[in-house]
Amino acid sequence: GVTKSDPSNAVATVISFCRLVVRVGTSMLAAVIEGTDEGLGLVEMMVKLTGHDVYNLVQEAFLFWDSLTEILPPHRHPSLRDPLFLRLLPIFVTQASFPSSDHVDEDEFRRHRRHVKDMLVLTAGQIGPIKCCSELGAYLLSQTSLGTVEWR
Repeated sequence: GVTKSDPSNAVATVISFCRLVVRVGTSMLAAVIEGTDEGLGLVEMMVKLTGHDVYNLVQEAFLFWDSLTEILPPHRHPSLRDPLFLRLLPIFVTQASFPSSDHVDEDEFRRHRRHVKDMLVLTAGQIGPIKCCSELGAYLLSQTSLGTVEWR
């Protein structure tokens, strides 16, 4: 299987495809913010990419979220406001947790975690810092009681 540190041709091909999807999504931002079926389908694809375990794919999805947040919430479809960013919070937590793989490039992971931090700051700007911290805290408490989040 493909892992976070696998630089194979298959990964490079998928990353290239994801870059294309992000570019299409960014160019279709008008359809996305209006909430068209195509636009919302693209958003769902970006949510899935954000949760992927290949860092370069996740970085591509982060570019999409960055572009989306440049449009003020009142100008976006209601599903692209707080509900969307609340769905992303647990994904960001997972992205920030240390991977269980023995083959982890710690420098690469630290760079990735800094990008995740930037996404969390962006999310706090979208849903408000108090709501963001409250939701993050509740999620982390629910996960740590089960021992599923490992921090290093």
